[in-house]
Amino acid sequence: MAFLLDQMFLRDFSVTLEGNDSFLESYFIEMLSLNYVKIQNNVYVVDVKGEVFANNFTDKYNEFLKFYDIFCAVDLEAGEFAFKRFFDFETDEEWSTYLNQDNWSDVRIAVCNFKKIDPIEIVFLSFLNEGRFDCDTNTNWQFDLLSDVTWDEILLVCNTAITLDDDVTKDIIEQGSVIVLDNIKEEIKRNAETDEILNYQEETEEVIEEVVEETVYVDEVAYYDPYLYDPYYVSPCWLFLW
Repeated sequence: MAFLLDQMFLRDFSVTLEGNDSFLESYFIEMLSLNYVKIQNNVYVVDVKGEVFANNFTDKYNEFLKFYDIFCAVDLEAGEFAFKRFFDFETDEEWSTYLNQDNWSDVRIAVCNFKKIDPIEIVFLSFLNEGRFDCDTNTNWQFDLLSDVTWDEILLVCNTAITLDDDVTKDIIEQGSVIVLDNIKEEIKRNAETDEILNYQEETEEVIEEVVEETVYVDEVAYYDPYLYDPYYVSPCWLFLW
């Protein structure tokens, strides 16, 4: 439901649920009963409770991308992380090729189990990140969202994932947390450099400075600081159950 609520901010769902949207009828009936959605002008719209649910989905997805996904490619023998070199590649293709090397192991589920986070949520978010439910390119995303095949695959990933000793996992989390903060700071630096360039434009042969609101990045660094100092830390968004 969280994913579907998030999609409702991007497109309208008519109460008639035409075409493949008809597969979602049971979801909308349940969301109506929970007061997550309401009907206005023959269209389902997100209600206040549903907005809280959808915002939590966004928070988890953003944190998955920033923090948990870094553990998708770890060399357990060399003790190296693919994401340590994230900014070394100029194209997505080069980065993808690097990620596909045989030396990398996906330890995201081990990290989730260590932190007592439901691994099903992480696998679902990884599927989403891989475009499995891309509403723009996958015309059958509604069916895939409800399909037992999809959820059986998610469970299979959870049940067959690499398991690690707690001490090993703790060490991996501590190392990975440093890389997460380093990458966030590097991203901040690069964004700031881009903003600085964009703050200037050439007009009538004069370079003028545009007055723009400066983005405050320090909050993002502070947000992930607890992960750096405590391998057991879990942000509050993961305490909200879907």
